[in-house]
Amino acid sequence: MEPGDYLVFGFGQIDWKPDPGLHTDPFSTFQEQLAAYVHGVRARQGHPVILLPYERRRIDRHGNVARFLGDYPLAARQLAEDEHVPVVDLYGQSVRWWEELGPEASKRVFTYLRPGEPLQQNIQDGDNVHLRAEGAIECARFVARSMLEQGVIPSHWGRDLDRRSFGYEEMGWLDEETFAHRTKSRVSMRSEESGA
Repeated sequence: MEPGDYLVFGFGQIDWKPDPGLHTDPFSTFQEQLAAYVHGVRARQGHPVILLPYERRRIDRHGNVARFLGDYPLAARQLAEDEHVPVVDLYGQSVRWWEELGPEASKRVFTYLRPGEPLQQNIQDGDNVHLRAEGAIECARFVARSMLEQGVIPSHWGRDLDRRSFGYEEMGWLDEETFAHRTKSRVSMRSEESGA
């Protein structure tokens, strides 16, 4: 990280899991982890931005979205206020999106197989957690617009936000091996730090 860089970060999707290498409590260890990033970015003369995670797709037949992530978004917002860090509320936006789309149409942004689409390795049909490219792009648009509207980033950085066509190479997805290695490294470091 170089002075003047921005780091947009957020956690909360898996912190609730009882696994000792993953679990954090919203108003203690979770906030401590977020604060470590805030302080680390500032020590490097960067700009931290806390991203509240999107909500999982848990919708009842009446179109109400369950608040699966519990207190994690609230705890992140509280820390951001305490530390005077900008917040991108993808959580609130995602709840509104999923409710707008409803139980069936919301499947289009999550990992649900479409007619004629083959099941791929490491992909489950009916996944209410992981987004398809279309869902990820819309979340990225919201993040960029939110940072522009709040004046977090310069206005000239916001361009092509309504573009609809992207090549695979533009998406920036990590290959499976790199993703698995980085995930394993992150979890291993946390386990070592906690003495587990």
